[in-house]
Amino acid sequence: MKFHHIYVGFMFLMVMISSPLEAQRGAMTTPRNIDELTQNAETIVQCNIISAIVEPHPQFKNLNTILVMVRVTQSLKGNNKNGDTFQFRQFIWDIRDRRDAAGYMQMGELILFLNKNNQFGLTSPVGMGQGRFHISRDRSGSLVATNESNNLALFQNTRSTFQRKSVRVPEKLLVRIDHANGGPVALDDLKKLVRSLVGEQNQ
Repeated sequence: MKFHHIYVGFMFLMVMISSPLEAQRGAMTTPRNIDELTQNAETIVQCNIISAIVEPHPQFKNLNTILVMVRVTQSLKGNNKNGDTFQFRQFIWDIRDRRDAAGYMQMGELILFLNKNNQFGLTSPVGMGQGRFHISRDRSGSLVATNESNNLALFQNTRSTFQRKSVRVPEKLLVRIDHANGGPVALDDLKKLVRSLVGEQNQ
């Protein structure tokens, strides 16, 4: 019986390592641009965090997870509707994530690009913090979105992709196409671009 538990735990970790699910801190991940974030996400929502609870995985009690509940402000991709609430469970291994629930409760309103749930009912933002955009106001009071990589590489290597897909790029974002520089993006412009990419994907 003891061997069985060790074997199951080992296989779980192997799946985690080979899956797109990643902890929020302490790991390296390939830079993803906005097209890759959009294509890889099963769910994209603008949402408010209702709760975030650190608890053991229901099947694997020695593995820590965060159970996050959100209220959808706007659904950009997936089956959720505006005003819906839903939960997702994320694997964590970094002790800092266990202490502060990966920071979710301090984040308020976000745009989340979430991977599809794996066979253990776990998901995570695409590209870790790259798929977790914080919504705030800039100095002029306008709403902006910034992911946890400061939007670095968000528009890198996108010109040919956008042209091939006939994606409508908001005028203010044109100067950032194919550049790796970061910085906040106007919230409305980001959502317009995501909707255009999602529309192309669904054609």
